[in-house]
Amino acid sequence: MMYKELYRQKNTKVTDAYDRLAVAIHLKNRQFGYKTFMICGTEPGTGTTTTSIELAISMANAGWRTVLVDCDMRKEVSFKRLGENGESGLYEYLKGDISEKDLISLTNVENLDYISNGKGGEEQVSLLCSANLQELLDNLKKEYDYVILDVPAFTSSVDCSILAVQVDAVVLVAAQHNSSRSTIDKARKTFESDGANVLGVVVNRLDERTYKKVISNYDYFLKKKYRAGAKRGNGGKR
Repeated sequence: MMYKELYRQKNTKVTDAYDRLAVAIHLKNRQFGYKTFMICGTEPGTGTTTTSIELAISMANAGWRTVLVDCDMRKEVSFKRLGENGESGLYEYLKGDISEKDLISLTNVENLDYISNGKGGEEQVSLLCSANLQELLDNLKKEYDYVILDVPAFTSSVDCSILAVQVDAVVLVAAQHNSSRSTIDKARKTFESDGANVLGVVVNRLDERTYKKVISNYDYFLKKKYRAGAKRGNGGKR
């Protein structure tokens, strides 16, 4: 079995945002039983892979058995953050060249496993429409609490449209100042018209002023005055 090392952001404000996303997704699981989630950029460069990795780590750190699946079989392995040249993965599994037990990699994060995209090649559409993929997703849902799919951007290929209807829910990823509202709306409406379940949009690269408007006290536990007050024994008052 292969092994991958994953590392998350050092910025605690950023990791807190991903923890909030993990909790929001967990609540959907509690409400509706959702376990498989597709993370899809509205266009290339919005930070979909970073979001997928950080979300998977947050969920694993919370104690939930999680598997991150790289479904971008069109991109060469050398251009993926976790890829290695010559490595077999999802592409080879869907073709029937390797078994499921040879597909999953362990990681340095407890409760988190990883499935690479593989060497890549032709036939992506037919492979994503195959019974092998649905069987894999069904098996992963039995083995893990959460299955996170990192997929190509909405505007880059049809792959995400095929996958969107095979998962429990879709999370779109946009970037402040880079993603237009029209592109976001088009992605949402397209997926929903196809029968997919779109939960919402993650907006990356927010400046601190904008983020504070959304989460006004996001840095509460980082402020010295609150920590100092607690040390003086103020009875827990804030």
